[in-house]
Amino acid sequence: MTSVGGEVVPGALLGAAYGAAGAFTASLVDEPANLDRHLLLTGSAFVLLALAFYVLLKRAEATRPMPHPAVDVRGMLSKHDEGRGAWRQLSHVRQEAAGWRIDLHDLHHVESLVDELAVIADRHHLRLIVGDGTARSADPRLRRRVEERLRMHLEPTRLRHGRRTLSTLPTVAMQHGGNLRLPTLLMTLSIVFVGLLLM
Repeated sequence: MTSVGGEVVPGALLGAAYGAAGAFTASLVDEPANLDRHLLLTGSAFVLLALAFYVLLKRAEATRPMPHPAVDVRGMLSKHDEGRGAWRQLSHVRQEAAGWRIDLHDLHHVESLVDELAVIADRHHLRLIVGDGTARSADPRLRRRVEERLRMHLEPTRLRHGRRTLSTLPTVAMQHGGNLRLPTLLMTLSIVFVGLLLM
């Protein structure tokens, strides 16, 4: 929360406005000539939905896990530097919008670095560049070594396999179903409310 009710009040008002607009449309369809009835239904729908959504959002906010402090992954991995021309965190570790991209090619002590990454995988998305694991790959064994090590620390459902990458999903992404769950619930409730008005 950036301020008191930072996301709660706007979310409640957005859901209420959506439902009130639906109530107004439903009222017009049912009885187009009665303006007083349209305004009464619209105002009532807005107030009731705003109150209901405010309570729902406040409860959801109270149960939201506290954000973990950001981890400087590049600084954390600096001790694994193997010198110029080999694996170095300056050239092989890069921050992305969704998390961290880490190229594990040229690294000799792969298992020890993966063990360290598994500790922060609970709260950070990691995309590990490991090659495709075929005989034509620069290091054919790298993909298998990394995947076996990750499976020692993480559930298989938290691993995603790309053509040349292995990605980890943070625990929060698995537990809370992403960021669209609550907005989807609010919109669904608004639609149900409008459907009841049409009956």
